Amino acid sequence: MKAPLIAIVGSYDPKRTEELSLRHLDQSEAAGRELGRELARQGCQIVVYASYPYLLELDVVTGYVEVKKENPEPDCIQVHYSVTYNKPSFPEEADNPGLFTFKADANREWEVSFYASLQKVNGLLMMGGGPSSMIAGVVAMGSGRPIVTVPFFGGYANLIWELLRNQQDLLLTKSEVFELGQPWKQESAKRYVELLLCQGEQLSRKEQEKIDEANRIQENFRNQLDEKDKQHKLELDRQRDAMHQQFAAETAAAEAARQNTEKTVRTYALVSALFLVIALGIWGYAWGRTGLTSAWLMPFLILAPLAAGISGSTSQVAFGSLGIGSVRPKEQKELPPVITSASMGLVGGGITMLLYIVSQFVAIGDNIEPKHYQRLIPFALGTGFAAGFALDVVVRKLRDTAEKGLGSAFPTKGANG
Repeated sequence: MKAPLIAIVGSYDPKRTEELSLRHLDQSEAAGRELGRELARQGCQIVVYASYPYLLELDVVTGYVEVKKENPEPDCIQVHYSVTYNKPSFPEEADNPGLFTFKADANREWEVSFYASLQKVNGLLMMGGGPSSMIAGVVAMGSGRPIVTVPFFGGYANLIWELLRNQQDLLLTKSEVFELGQPWKQESAKRYVELLLCQGEQLSRKEQEKIDEANRIQENFRNQLDEKDKQHKLELDRQRDAMHQQFAAETAAAEAARQNTEKTVRTYALVSALFLVIALGIWGYAWGRTGLTSAWLMPFLILAPLAAGISGSTSQVAFGSLGIGSVRPKEQKELPPVITSASMGLVGGGITMLLYIVSQFVAIGDNIEPKHYQRLIPFALGTGFAAGFALDVVVRKLRDTAEKGLGSAFPTKGANG
């Protein structure tokens, strides 16, 4: 862990005793050295700014080096100064040069390097001092940095201590602030440095808590994002499964419809072929046969076109499955029952048969012979087949028109048609 960096601020010039309200000057030098020793013992590094007589820095450096020279630590004493002024010089440099590091500031005013350095330290130790020390204390308090003053020796450090007593958001407790105001003893230095370092540890804990809280917030946010991603993936998986199931169901339905359509088409073809065979069989039986009376031939003449009509109406679907004609069965559209088409063919064949036979009998007159019936059978058969075929087409067209509207049967021209 990096050693705490403590700024040393203060002075106790006897000539300014009244001006700065200094007290107990006979103990100040020894107190400064003891504070230096304790800072070294507790592993601190220090920042000093000048080497004028009666500055707290001089005595702190002396006590600090007494302890540190036994176990030297490079650059543990930082000396900040402005290049406008002479470089500070401490008596201990000669024998312990490795302990010191000098940091010159290009600013002409020494206050700039002084106050700027306070932003980089981990704590401030004050004793005695004048206005500049007080400003340093206020800066430290305003930036929330650890601060310890020794009010026993008066000066502006005492004023800063009084400010500490009235502050509500300090790192020090009220009892610790009261403890700072007690009379100086040799063992007081240890307690002062401990209070200074405790504030730094408290700040570190607060900073770590902030970091931990930020990490927790970040982790919670990351977990929320992961949870949303997981839910999104689950939703996509559900949608994908639903689409697959829907596709499978539609495929199965289409396959069932196709099979059902094929079955119906086969039934249509079978019925059409059966009644066509019956019609042709009647014609074949009656054609050229002698000895048949009109009583036999008349039923043949009636049944042949009826059977042909049924065959013609049901042949529409059979031809459509082969791509012939206008009636082409679709898998998604259910075909009407065979009996419906057969009934329409029966009606069409019957009507045509009656019209045809009546017209022929009227033309022939009273001289009707069996040979006339035999000759009329094939023509009646063909007429019945054509009537059944045509009637089924007309009925289907009318049904489609009723379902889709007149526009499908009688399309209108466009604006430019």
